[in-house]
Amino acid sequence: MSSEESSRSSEGDLYRREVYQVRENQNLTLSEKFDQLLSLGCEYLDVENGHIKRIDKERGVHDVIATAGGEGELLEVGAQHTHATTFCRRTIEQDSPLAISHASEQGWADDPAYHRHNLECYLGATISVEGTTYGTVCFVSKAPHTRDFSASERAFVELVAGVVGTEIEAKRYEYKLADRDRLNAVLNRVLRHNLRNSMNVVRGYADLLTQRLAGDEQELAKRIVASADNLTELGETARNLENVARDAGPPEQQELGSLLSDVATELQDRHPRAEVDVEIPNTQTAFTNEYLKPALYELGENAITHTKGDPELELSLQSEVEDDDWVVITVEDNGCGLPEMERNILRGQMETQLEHGQGLGLWFVYWTVVRSGGKLTVAVDDGTTIRIWLHSEAIPDNDLQWYLDLPIGNDMV
Repeated sequence: MSSEESSRSSEGDLYRREVYQVRENQNLTLSEKFDQLLSLGCEYLDVENGHIKRIDKERGVHDVIATAGGEGELLEVGAQHTHATTFCRRTIEQDSPLAISHASEQGWADDPAYHRHNLECYLGATISVEGTTYGTVCFVSKAPHTRDFSASERAFVELVAGVVGTEIEAKRYEYKLADRDRLNAVLNRVLRHNLRNSMNVVRGYADLLTQRLAGDEQELAKRIVASADNLTELGETARNLENVARDAGPPEQQELGSLLSDVATELQDRHPRAEVDVEIPNTQTAFTNEYLKPALYELGENAITHTKGDPELELSLQSEVEDDDWVVITVEDNGCGLPEMERNILRGQMETQLEHGQGLGLWFVYWTVVRSGGKLTVAVDDGTTIRIWLHSEAIPDNDLQWYLDLPIGNDMV
């Protein structure tokens, strides 16, 4: 390697590092990244202009989506070139960059691209997005280049094309996620609204039937009422689950004794046949979000309704003996034991089509605890014992951000 080639290679290393810095800069928009990448290329390659093009073979055109430079004739974003009259058509036909330093002297004088654009200098590489050809990145000049493009310079253009491709892929994925979130929000809102309204109508007619019928027919009408109530509650749980999983704010300090007492009272009023006890040895506070109360009610409701015979439920509260940083809430029942697939929900494990829980309630409990920075354990032995650990002190900001950014479906038990 000559001293000049060695110098160009070292210079190329510096510019490649700058390309990586542009790629990693989260403060830049996609357009700003493209502009900076093209400007770096024009500077390093000593050419007039750089372009990024999207190729549409069906329409036979190339759309310019980014451009930089300006020493010669500068294309505008949105400009179109006919596919048959571009050097880029040749670029996408080969695996390596197309490098032309002096077109009229290198056998390109009769090419339609040379006649149409009068370019003596061209260096371009193919952009691939999601495994298919998207377009090209190219650097051009009207005047001949002072020398042939080196291997380092061709590698630089390939790097820029690769970065452009991955950035476009990332942006597409971001748009897909945004569209999915918007669709989910619309579906959830419409379905919940229609479900609630329709179930109110069903329940109203079922109530009339229970008043007019007797015997077995009346029992059937009562079942309709119960089913309508269950579906309405499912819609409300879905709303709560969405709120806690996506929008729950930072945990705040709450007094837990009165909260547990209120939950026990509500459960006892709704289920007179159950025995609901509360054990609160002393006043305790912990950091949690506003959904803890309905989450505890969900656990109690789930335990009582799935216990045959006379349900017994105990809610208790204590500080963790081995670690004063935690406060532990225990929900214990005398049922037949929470099934394994339901226990997996409280462990944050994803459901499959073959194995899934009976509803959304336990997922709501899981996300309430996780978004509070807490953790869960489940034990089955002559009933089910669920323990919820909550922080007794404020969570450090760096740890808190981790909890709030936790992706749905993550296992955190």
